[in-house]
Amino acid sequence: MRVLLPVLLCVITAATAQESSRPTFQATTPEILGDTMGVDFGPYLAAVLKDVRKNWYELIPPVARPPQWKTGQVAIDFAIQRDGHLTGMRVTGPSGDVALDRAAWGGITASSPFPPLPSDFRGSSLVLRLHFYYNPEKPGAYARAMYDVTVPETRERAAADLIAYAHLHGEVANHVAYVLAAQNTHLDDAEKLGSASVLVSEQASAAINLEHFTSGDLLLMNELAEHWDALGAVRLARGEKDSAKRYCRTAWELGGEGPYLQRVARLAMQEDEPETARHMLQVALSGEATAYDKRQIREDLAKLGIDQPQAIPEPTTVILPNPSAAEGAAEFWLLFAADHPPQVKWAGGDKELAAQGSAIAAAKYPPQMPDAGPEHVLRRVLLACRGTTCKLTLLYSYQAIPASGLKTQ
Repeated sequence: MRVLLPVLLCVITAATAQESSRPTFQATTPEILGDTMGVDFGPYLAAVLKDVRKNWYELIPPVARPPQWKTGQVAIDFAIQRDGHLTGMRVTGPSGDVALDRAAWGGITASSPFPPLPSDFRGSSLVLRLHFYYNPEKPGAYARAMYDVTVPETRERAAADLIAYAHLHGEVANHVAYVLAAQNTHLDDAEKLGSASVLVSEQASAAINLEHFTSGDLLLMNELAEHWDALGAVRLARGEKDSAKRYCRTAWELGGEGPYLQRVARLAMQEDEPETARHMLQVALSGEATAYDKRQIREDLAKLGIDQPQAIPEPTTVILPNPSAAEGAAEFWLLFAADHPPQVKWAGGDKELAAQGSAIAAAKYPPQMPDAGPEHVLRRVLLACRGTTCKLTLLYSYQAIPASGLKTQ
C-alpha cells in the first residue's frame, strides 16, 4: 500500500520524509509443510498473505525504519484449523532482534481467525511456514539514498544515485519514480522510470487469457493499479493535471486503495472544489488502506469541516435489463482490452443468470484503463437480479481472489 510537496503531487502528507524513504518489508507466500491432498491452495494462501502482511506492516518497529534501517528475517511455523482458527505457532528462524520477531508474530495472530480451509481439503489442518524480511537485499547505498533524498542538502546527489540504481534494478523503478515526484526533483527521469514500469506491467497483463488464468494474474492487477497511481503522481508533479487525474482515478477504479482516490480528492481541493473533495475522501475511506493512510484521509476531511466522517462505499455498478425476470445472484469474470468490448466468463451462482453474459458484454462501463496501451484488465463482478433489472458490481482487485479458490469454469 503505500508525499506530497504542496500543489504538485497527487498526494500531500504530513510525513513526506517517512513516506518517500519507506524501507522494504516482504512477507513471502507461505510454505505448505504437509500434504495438500491435490488441492490448489494458491488463492487461499494469497488471501492469508494479504491479511498477515497488512497487520504486520502496522507493527513493524521504528528500528527497521530510517535512519536505523535494521535488517533481519524471521521464520514462523503455524497451523490453520479447518474452521480458520490458529494453532501451533512457533518461531523457527529468529532474527536475533526481539522487536522484529514480535512484529512478525503479531502480524499472524492479528489475522486470526483466517478463512475456513477450502472445502475440498480433507485434512484436519494446514501447516504453514511464513518468512518475513526486513529491508532484504537493500545495499547500504540504496538505503542511504532513500533517506538522503528527503533532505534538501543531499537531495540532488541522492536522486542521481537512486536513478542509477533503478536502471540496474527494474523492480524498484516504480518506487523510485514515485519518490522523485514526491521530492519534485529529476522529473524527466521519474517520467521515464514510471512509464517503463507501467509498460512492463501492461505488457505482462496483455498475456492474460480469460479461458485460463491464475491467482497470479489477479495479483498483477494490484501491481498495475499501483504503477498507474505512481505515474499519475509523476504527471502531476510535471504539471500534467489531466493525465495525472486519469491515471490516479483509474488506479482507484481497479485497485480500490484509499490513497489512490485521496490523491484525486486533493487535486479537487487544489482546484477549489470542496464538495467534490469531501465526497471523494469519504469514498476513499471505504477503500483498502493502512491505519496511517486512513488517518491521513480523516485529517484531510477535518480540513474540509468534517470531523466525524463516515466511509461511503461506492463501487462501480451497472444496471442491466432483466427481460426473463429471473432472480438470484451470480459471479462472472470480465476481461477488458482497449480495442473491443469485454470478454465475459461465467464463474458461478444461479445458473439461470448465465444467459446475462451477452448483456454484460454489451453494457457501458467507465474507463478501465488510462491509456490505449496493450494491457488487459481482469475484473471479478457480482450480478444480482430482481424483478425487471439486474445490478452488476465490479469488485476491486484486492477483493478479486476468493478465499475458497478461483471459480472460473
